[in-house]
Amino acid sequence: MINEADITAFQFEVSVPFGISLTDCVLTNRKGNDHLVSFSRLDNGNYQIVAMSPTSQAFSGQEGTLVNLTFNVSGMIEDGTYELAIKNIELTNKAGVAINPVDVSATLTISNVKPGDTNGDGKISITDAVAIVNYILGRASANFVKTAADVNGDGKISITDAVGIVNKILKGDI
Repeated sequence: MINEADITAFQFEVSVPFGISLTDCVLTNRKGNDHLVSFSRLDNGNYQIVAMSPTSQAFSGQEGTLVNLTFNVSGMIEDGTYELAIKNIELTNKAGVAINPVDVSATLTISNVKPGDTNGDGKISITDAVAIVNYILGRASANFVKTAADVNGDGKISITDAVGIVNKILKGDI
């Protein structure tokens, strides 16, 4: 969000496709010392998210993410990109004046690909890091999973992704 006014509170409603549920919402580092956030499921199946400061403290900065939402996806949802509608948005400034921006949409991409499992065998091992190196050298195997190779999520496959796999292995984060 880019805001010109000091925003102390916000609320919005998010609609998600059937089979997807909101499980958590967490304010980002733009929050003040006393900002609180909560959410609930509405009768229409949408989720209402509300955040405020009981002391009317403004969120810090004028640009950036205010809240991160975590979703749970049931097994019946197929891989793909799904649209989320964010509507009935209301921001409140320090003077208590409501600001109502237009509704927006966002996309949620669902993939059953395990980041780092570049050969699709269901586990992460040094073989996956080697597969990335082979891909970089133009020698990718037939079963190379490109979407799993972008371990750091920067949109490209590089040696940094291979190092990311090695670090996951060393940390036991596999």
